[in-house]
Amino acid sequence: MLFSFLPILTDLTVAILYLSTVFNPWLGLIVFLQVVFYVLVTFHFTKEKSSLQRDMNEADNLQRQRVVESLQNFATVKYFTNESYESLKYKSAVQGYQKQQTIVEQRIYQLQIVQVFILNGGLLLCSIVCAWMIVDERTLDVGDYVLLAAYLAQLYGPVFYLGTYYS
Repeated sequence: MLFSFLPILTDLTVAILYLSTVFNPWLGLIVFLQVVFYVLVTFHFTKEKSSLQRDMNEADNLQRQRVVESLQNFATVKYFTNESYESLKYKSAVQGYQKQQTIVEQRIYQLQIVQVFILNGGLLLCSIVCAWMIVDERTLDVGDYVLLAAYLAQLYGPVFYLGTYYS
């Protein structure tokens, strides 16, 4: 785990220092806040998803338990002609599992959407600051913007890995 997070943290530290010194301190601050917000949101969603995943696993166990019970008590169910009752119980268990599975998948998709918005929002803010520095201050040129965009795209790979690794 150390060898997974240490290179990411080192890369982020170098990126923030580089952006702050070479370009503008605002760019370093934007990237820092973006990463902090990204990590906090990922931890929050993942913590919530874990309890939902537990509920889904319980629903899956209940569904499988219904199948085993029905098969083990096949003769008794046939004798008392309770096939429709057992069928309804199984159908209810399957629907409960499917409902929990849908909830978990929705939370995963919501997390991914929020993560993409955070990353793209940070890129947008950095682009606005860089455009301001190109047009108004004339301290950067268009090539510097291309460098910034490429550097941020390169930086987002490990940050996205960090989010998927934890979840």
